[in-house]
Amino acid sequence: MNRQFLDYLIDQGFVPRADFEEAFPGGSLPPDFSVEENLIKPGLLSLERIPEAVQEFFGVPFAREEDFPKEPTVYENLSVQFMKEAKFIPSQMQDDTLTVIMADPDDFYTLDAIRLATGKRIQVLMGQESKIAEAIERSYGSGGSSMERIIEDLDSIPDYQGGDEENVDQLRDMASEGPVIRLVNLIITRAIERRASDIHMEPFEDHFRVRYRIDGVLHDVESPPKRLQAAIISRIKIMAKMNIA
Repeated sequence: MNRQFLDYLIDQGFVPRADFEEAFPGGSLPPDFSVEENLIKPGLLSLERIPEAVQEFFGVPFAREEDFPKEPTVYENLSVQFMKEAKFIPSQMQDDTLTVIMADPDDFYTLDAIRLATGKRIQVLMGQESKIAEAIERSYGSGGSSMERIIEDLDSIPDYQGGDEENVDQLRDMASEGPVIRLVNLIITRAIERRASDIHMEPFEDHFRVRYRIDGVLHDVESPPKRLQAAIISRIKIMAKMNIA
């Protein structure tokens, strides 16, 4: 928690001083104090006023719902664990600038680490901790991006025929579907976390196999079903053209 930001919220009347002193006698704060849990949820601070306060104090915009990423951004040196601990998520890349949503825009250690890891200019938005955590879980975590869950999402898409290679239009559409994008990013993210040097995607007549080369040895890993092979390979080709893999 940025104590200077808390003092600003009280001094500028965003949080009524009398209400704050009643909730926290003597100004003592719990070790895990957060704006969201201790000010917004109890009603001491209006969520509608947060963007104004953030812009005035930090000089950065407050993240809107549409600012959160629809597709995971994968960087070799940005682990999911680091995102969770530092409470940030990459939002979007435009030209040479990476936008990140952070719970604490004054966390200069994290900003420097992201800048060094990506080699990009960093633009910051401030976001709610819970929204950032939800976005990380949705994009990278077991709850939203497990292979089983993603495959279930694919099965729910109307008229999905398994990515028949002969149906070029459908294949192109499938490669741009959110579940296929998440599935490919999951494969890449897991490879990065295991420090794999290569990802091998091997199509066979009756199954599709993914293997990671780790310390020179190929290891079998959880693989998507054969029916998703064409859509996955098509997505990888799109990523290669966009140079985002």
